[in-house]
Amino acid sequence: MIHACSPGRLACGWVAALAVALTAAAEPVVSLRVTGFPDATFANFAAIVLPEGGYESLDLRLESALAPIQTSTVRVTLNNMPMTPFVAVNPTPSGVRIIVRLNASLSPDYQIKRAGESILTFDARDVNGTAYRGQFYLTIDPARSQPEPARLTKPRTQQETTIAPPQFRAPAIQITSNGPERTADRIFWLEAEVTDEEGLRKLVIELNGRDVEEVVLQNERPTRYRDGRLARGGMAGEVSGDGQRVQVRIPITLAKERINVVAVRAENVKGLAARADRTVAVFK
Repeated sequence: MIHACSPGRLACGWVAALAVALTAAAEPVVSLRVTGFPDATFANFAAIVLPEGGYESLDLRLESALAPIQTSTVRVTLNNMPMTPFVAVNPTPSGVRIIVRLNASLSPDYQIKRAGESILTFDARDVNGTAYRGQFYLTIDPARSQPEPARLTKPRTQQETTIAPPQFRAPAIQITSNGPERTADRIFWLEAEVTDEEGLRKLVIELNGRDVEEVVLQNERPTRYRDGRLARGGMAGEVSGDGQRVQVRIPITLAKERINVVAVRAENVKGLAARADRTVAVFK
């Protein structure tokens, strides 16, 4: 029996099939090929037994990446030894291809172990910060004539090919000054602590919307600037700490006969910023 199908249903069927195909194609895939053996292709995290010879390089491939790969982030290691001198990185429309040359050095550190297991690892990031990881477990058996999957004696820990970009936080600012909210004294001692796990880039001290001092982290050491220039000679107060934690204790001259807003702005190396303020009224 032949069932009639309307053009609309055909169109819906094609759309559904295309959606399924695109979804499947969007899944990133890491694989390893052994040059010289056309049929030797292995999935990510495979354990592989290699013959003693017949190949000069390994071919790592990342396909269907979620975004273009930053080739500068590609890292390949063999038993935790960076293989940078012996790696050729070639970007592709859907990922990256990496050729790892073997036996290019006489040092055993850059070679697959003749006894025991070697671990070949690949890491990269795309322009959106998503991380990709490949890992292969390699052993050599002189009795083998071609690469084959290894018989596992113990189960491998399941890992993910892709890792979502890390979630970064803005700096944390805590103003700890104990001064009153209303005073006749125009000198306010600003005491604050700024922390950030990623690393601080700069702090700015603000009075009534105007920047009065800037602290820039140089080699993870705080350096004080005033009016955009490096402060020469001694400056009142103290700024100390490092890239993860800066403590501030400096005097601020408040405007008289008004409510003053003293603020601390901070920015980290990721470009994330935060601000905290304290109001102090100066009236006789």
